[in-house]
Amino acid sequence: MMDQAYESLAGFQQSAQRPFAIGYSSQYNAAVIQRALAAFKATTQLKTVKAAESELIKAVQQGELDCAVINDGLGFDMDFAKLKLAALVIATDDILMKCSQKFVQADTTFFPEKLFKTLPLVYTGANVSDYMKKALLLSLHDVKNVHLQKVDSFGQMHVMIASGQAISFCGKKLARDEARGEIAYLPLKISPQPQMRFTLIFDPANQSRDLKRLITFYQTNQGHLL
Repeated sequence: MMDQAYESLAGFQQSAQRPFAIGYSSQYNAAVIQRALAAFKATTQLKTVKAAESELIKAVQQGELDCAVINDGLGFDMDFAKLKLAALVIATDDILMKCSQKFVQADTTFFPEKLFKTLPLVYTGANVSDYMKKALLLSLHDVKNVHLQKVDSFGQMHVMIASGQAISFCGKKLARDEARGEIAYLPLKISPQPQMRFTLIFDPANQSRDLKRLITFYQTNQGHLL
């Protein structure tokens, strides 16, 4: 389902005169948008744009996008008011770490942190490594020596994890959609547990009717999109 959401959003990349434009950066916030689009109908042509968080923020500030769904939280809490943007948290999810089943026993309840020292933590999407590194390292608190590696696709990431070549992370609720038997999904033994936060950002001065309708939709369904 994740790959389908990612691909179907990418398929909207046509341009038109003043389309309603939404930005996203990863397969996770693509899935959140996909759930909204199943119920929300734009009155103008829809355009979605995949880019890194920093690029999405700039595009919303400059009016190139009407809004964007970004991964906030992860220990990297942005002050959107200083950026003159409004922000609406539309969903939150606890983070689980992913590793090959061969690294865990039947009674394993937490992610084996020794894997951080021997395997890269892989991710995919449009995020630039500097943002991801800062966000992830902050969210992992006292975990040291994490090596981040970007891969080309969601499929490649899971092949590497299942075969024991890499580790990664995902949201606990989203794991229900992507769960694979050869991969273990485990929480970190840290407190507080890190969270993935899905935030809709927009210019409060934007008078788009579709934006207002989308904001109302997200407010009404807040917390029920995962």
